[in-house]
Amino acid sequence: MAALEIEQKFVYEMQTIAKRLSQCHARFLGQKTFLDTYYDFSDRKLALRNIWLRQRQQTWELKSGNIPKVDPDHLNGLGTTYYVEREGKEAISKELDTLPFFASYPSFDAKLSLLHPLAIIETTRTSYRLNDHTKIDLDNARLIPTADLARKDEITYSIGEIEIMVYDDNELRTSHSDRVESEMKQVRAALGVETSTKLLSKLDRYFLEYLPDFYKSYPYHT
Repeated sequence: MAALEIEQKFVYEMQTIAKRLSQCHARFLGQKTFLDTYYDFSDRKLALRNIWLRQRQQTWELKSGNIPKVDPDHLNGLGTTYYVEREGKEAISKELDTLPFFASYPSFDAKLSLLHPLAIIETTRTSYRLNDHTKIDLDNARLIPTADLARKDEITYSIGEIEIMVYDDNELRTSHSDRVESEMKQVRAALGVETSTKLLSKLDRYFLEYLPDFYKSYPYHT
Protein backbone atom coordinates (compact mmCIF):
# COMPACT_ATOMS: atom_id res chain seq x y z
CA MET A 1 0.00 0.00 0.00
CA ALA A 2 1.22 3.47 -0.85
CA ALA A 3 1.48 6.03 1.92
CA LEU A 4 1.78 9.77 1.68
CA GLU A 5 4.40 11.52 3.79
CA ILE A 6 3.95 15.24 4.43
CA GLU A 7 7.09 16.74 5.90
CA GLN A 8 8.65 19.99 7.04
CA LYS A 9 12.23 20.37 8.17
CA PHE A 10 13.55 22.61 10.93
CA VAL A 11 16.75 23.50 12.73
CA TYR A 12 16.88 22.83 16.46
CA GLU A 13 18.85 23.28 19.65
CA MET A 14 18.72 20.03 21.61
CA GLN A 15 17.97 21.44 25.08
CA THR A 16 15.17 23.66 23.77
CA ILE A 17 13.51 21.04 21.58
CA ALA A 18 13.69 18.45 24.37
CA LYS A 19 11.78 20.81 26.68
CA ARG A 20 9.15 21.51 24.01
CA LEU A 21 8.68 17.82 23.29
CA SER A 22 8.19 17.16 27.00
CA GLN A 23 5.57 19.93 27.19
CA CYS A 24 3.76 18.34 24.22
CA HIS A 25 3.81 14.95 26.02
CA ALA A 26 5.61 13.46 23.03
CA ARG A 27 6.44 9.78 23.39
CA PHE A 28 10.10 8.87 22.99
CA LEU A 29 10.42 6.16 20.32
CA GLY A 30 14.13 5.54 20.59
CA GLN A 31 17.33 6.20 18.72
CA LYS A 32 18.76 4.27 15.79
CA THR A 33 21.55 4.55 13.25
CA PHE A 34 21.05 3.57 9.62
CA LEU A 35 22.83 3.88 6.28
CA ASP A 36 21.06 5.19 3.16
CA THR A 37 22.52 4.71 -0.31
CA TYR A 38 20.67 6.60 -3.05
CA TYR A 39 20.79 5.38 -6.65
CA ASP A 40 20.32 7.22 -9.93
CA PHE A 41 21.43 7.36 -13.54
CA SER A 42 24.74 9.05 -14.28
CA ASP A 43 22.81 12.07 -15.60
CA ARG A 44 20.63 12.04 -12.43
CA LYS A 45 17.36 11.83 -14.32
CA LEU A 46 15.51 10.39 -11.31
CA ALA A 47 16.56 13.25 -9.03
CA LEU A 48 15.53 15.70 -11.74
CA ARG A 49 12.03 14.21 -11.49
CA ASN A 50 12.07 14.31 -7.66
CA ILE A 51 12.21 10.50 -7.51
CA TRP A 52 14.45 8.94 -4.87
CA LEU A 53 15.43 5.29 -4.89
CA ARG A 54 17.39 4.25 -1.84
CA GLN A 55 18.56 1.21 0.04
CA ARG A 56 18.20 1.70 3.77
CA GLN A 57 20.14 -1.09 5.42
CA GLN A 58 18.61 -4.13 3.63
CA THR A 59 15.31 -2.49 2.63
CA TRP A 60 14.59 -0.81 -0.71
CA GLU A 61 12.43 2.35 -0.66
CA LEU A 62 11.13 4.71 -3.32
CA LYS A 63 9.94 8.26 -2.61
CA SER A 64 8.16 10.25 -5.32
CA GLY A 65 7.77 13.91 -4.42
CA ASN A 66 6.03 17.03 -5.57
CA ILE A 67 7.39 20.55 -5.79
CA PRO A 68 7.54 21.76 -2.16
CA LYS A 69 4.46 23.78 -1.30
CA VAL A 70 5.05 27.15 0.33
CA ASP A 71 2.50 28.08 2.94
CA PRO A 72 1.20 31.54 1.92
CA ASP A 73 0.36 32.39 5.53
CA HIS A 74 3.88 31.63 6.70
CA LEU A 75 6.01 34.67 5.90
CA ASN A 76 9.26 32.80 6.33
CA GLY A 77 8.43 30.57 3.38
CA LEU A 78 8.72 27.21 5.12
CA GLY A 79 8.01 24.62 2.42
CA THR A 80 5.83 21.55 2.87
CA THR A 81 6.82 18.59 0.72
CA TYR A 82 4.54 15.66 -0.12
CA TYR A 83 6.05 12.25 -0.90
CA VAL A 84 4.36 9.02 -1.95
CA GLU A 85 6.40 6.17 -0.48
CA ARG A 86 6.73 2.58 -1.67
CA GLU A 87 8.73 -0.22 -0.12
CA GLY A 88 10.02 -3.52 -1.49
CA LYS A 89 11.43 -4.50 -4.86
CA GLU A 90 8.13 -5.61 -6.43
CA ALA A 91 6.17 -2.44 -5.59
CA ILE A 92 9.09 -0.20 -6.58
CA SER A 93 9.68 -1.99 -9.89
CA LYS A 94 5.99 -1.64 -10.77
CA GLU A 95 6.12 2.10 -10.10
CA LEU A 96 9.34 2.54 -12.08
CA ASP A 97 7.67 0.78 -15.03
CA THR A 98 5.77 4.03 -15.61
CA LEU A 99 9.02 5.76 -16.59
CA PRO A 100 9.99 5.36 -20.27
CA PHE A 101 13.68 4.74 -19.67
CA PHE A 102 12.89 1.54 -17.73
CA ALA A 103 10.56 0.13 -20.42
CA SER A 104 12.94 -2.62 -21.57
CA TYR A 105 13.95 -3.67 -18.04
CA PRO A 106 11.08 -5.60 -16.41
CA SER A 107 12.74 -6.74 -13.18
CA PHE A 108 13.97 -4.65 -10.28
CA ASP A 109 17.49 -6.02 -10.55
CA ALA A 110 17.60 -5.22 -14.28
CA LYS A 111 16.56 -1.65 -13.52
CA LEU A 112 19.12 -1.38 -10.74
CA SER A 113 21.89 -2.45 -13.13
CA LEU A 114 21.41 0.86 -14.96
CA LEU A 115 22.00 2.95 -11.84
CA HIS A 116 24.95 4.15 -9.78
CA PRO A 117 25.29 5.40 -6.18
CA LEU A 118 24.25 9.05 -6.03
CA ALA A 119 24.72 9.75 -2.32
CA ILE A 120 25.60 7.89 0.87
CA ILE A 121 24.29 9.20 4.19
CA GLU A 122 24.59 7.63 7.64
CA THR A 123 22.03 8.99 10.09
CA THR A 124 21.62 8.72 13.84
CA ARG A 125 17.94 9.47 14.41
CA THR A 126 16.16 10.26 17.65
CA SER A 127 12.39 9.96 17.22
CA TYR A 128 9.30 11.08 19.11
CA ARG A 129 5.60 10.54 18.42
CA LEU A 130 2.99 13.24 19.00
CA ASN A 131 0.01 11.11 17.90
CA ASP A 132 -0.75 8.08 15.74
CA HIS A 133 0.22 9.83 12.50
CA THR A 134 2.64 12.61 13.52
CA LYS A 135 6.30 11.94 14.27
CA ILE A 136 9.28 14.16 15.06
CA ASP A 137 12.72 13.07 13.90
CA LEU A 138 15.96 14.69 15.08
CA ASP A 139 18.73 13.63 12.71
CA ASN A 140 22.48 13.84 13.10
CA ALA A 141 23.90 12.79 9.73
CA ARG A 142 27.28 11.82 8.35
CA LEU A 143 27.56 12.66 4.64
CA ILE A 144 29.85 10.17 2.92
CA PRO A 145 31.23 10.88 -0.57
CA THR A 146 30.65 8.21 -3.22
CA ALA A 147 33.74 6.62 -4.75
CA ASP A 148 33.54 8.66 -7.98
CA LEU A 149 33.65 12.07 -6.29
CA ALA A 150 36.78 14.21 -6.25
CA ARG A 151 36.09 15.44 -2.73
CA LYS A 152 36.81 12.73 -0.16
CA ASP A 153 36.19 14.31 3.27
CA GLU A 154 33.04 13.50 5.25
CA ILE A 155 30.66 16.13 6.65
CA THR A 156 28.28 16.08 9.62
CA TYR A 157 24.89 17.80 9.48
CA SER A 158 21.93 18.03 11.88
CA ILE A 159 18.31 18.69 10.90
CA GLY A 160 14.87 18.04 12.40
CA GLU A 161 11.71 16.94 10.61
CA ILE A 162 8.00 16.96 11.32
CA GLU A 163 6.36 14.04 9.51
CA ILE A 164 2.63 13.49 9.06
CA MET A 165 1.63 10.22 7.40
CA VAL A 166 -1.59 9.61 5.46
CA TYR A 167 -2.58 6.01 4.71
CA ASP A 168 -6.28 6.19 3.82
CA ASP A 169 -6.85 6.05 0.04
CA ASN A 170 -9.50 8.78 0.16
CA GLU A 171 -7.20 11.08 2.11
CA LEU A 172 -4.34 10.30 -0.28
CA ARG A 173 -6.39 12.00 -2.98
CA THR A 174 -7.26 15.03 -0.83
CA SER A 175 -4.28 15.29 1.49
CA HIS A 176 -3.28 18.76 0.29
CA SER A 177 -6.29 19.87 2.30
CA ASP A 178 -6.45 22.61 4.87
CA ARG A 179 -6.65 19.98 7.61
CA VAL A 180 -3.13 18.71 7.03
CA GLU A 181 -1.70 22.21 6.59
CA SER A 182 -3.45 23.38 9.75
CA GLU A 183 -2.09 20.46 11.75
CA MET A 184 1.43 21.14 10.49
CA LYS A 185 1.13 24.78 11.63
CA GLN A 186 -0.02 23.69 15.08
CA VAL A 187 2.92 21.31 15.46
CA ARG A 188 5.38 23.98 14.33
CA ALA A 189 3.98 26.42 16.86
CA ALA A 190 4.02 23.86 19.68
CA LEU A 191 7.66 23.04 18.99
CA GLY A 192 8.66 26.65 18.41
CA VAL A 193 10.57 25.78 15.25
CA GLU A 194 9.76 28.69 12.95
CA THR A 195 12.74 29.75 10.86
CA SER A 196 13.62 32.64 8.56
CA THR A 197 16.30 30.82 6.59
CA LYS A 198 16.24 28.36 3.74
CA LEU A 199 16.59 24.89 5.22
CA LEU A 200 18.68 22.26 3.50
CA SER A 201 17.67 18.64 3.71
CA LYS A 202 20.41 16.06 4.10
CA LEU A 203 20.38 15.46 0.35
CA ASP A 204 20.40 19.19 -0.39
CA ARG A 205 23.45 19.59 1.83
CA TYR A 206 25.09 16.59 0.18
CA PHE A 207 24.58 18.10 -3.28
CA LEU A 208 25.76 21.51 -2.13
CA GLU A 209 28.98 20.08 -0.73
CA TYR A 210 29.82 17.35 -3.22
CA LEU A 211 27.89 18.21 -6.40
CA PRO A 212 27.71 22.02 -6.38
CA ASP A 213 27.06 22.40 -10.11
CA PHE A 214 24.15 19.97 -9.91
CA TYR A 215 22.87 21.73 -6.79
CA LYS A 216 22.70 25.05 -8.65
CA SER A 217 20.62 23.59 -11.48
CA TYR A 218 18.52 21.22 -9.39
CA PRO A 219 14.82 22.22 -9.72
CA TYR A 220 13.55 20.60 -6.51
CA HIS A 221 14.94 20.78 -3.04
CA THR A 222 14.14 17.92 -0.73
